[in-house]
Amino acid sequence: MWGWLREFQEIRHENQLRKARLREAAIEKQQLCNSCEVLKVELSNERREKEVLLNHLLSSRQEPERLAAPEPQIQTSRQHVPWKVRQQMLEQEDRVKAQVLASFQKRDAEIRNTAELEQTLGITGEK
Repeated sequence: MWGWLREFQEIRHENQLRKARLREAAIEKQQLCNSCEVLKVELSNERREKEVLLNHLLSSRQEPERLAAPEPQIQTSRQHVPWKVRQQMLEQEDRVKAQVLASFQKRDAEIRNTAELEQTLGITGEK
């Protein structure tokens, strides 16, 4: 007759132990969440810094000065132009185009230079 009472008490005791284990797990989870909060704050700081840098880059970006390519020299007369002369004219035009492209690439490389960017923003490599 007392067997059912003992069984009931065992079930109750197991239930109390289970609740205690769940409480301990919740406390451990809260401790992990505290470190997660620190990570979330650091992540938001990094995102904010990245956004500020991106906004600064986009706002300070200046359109490079466009140089007009020289007009090709076209002879209006109907004289025959020897191939050698025509070849020299074409090579001269190509050299001018190459100089213009090189100047644009040089300007782009200067813009990308991170050291100059850090100096512009006043950021040092040390934290």
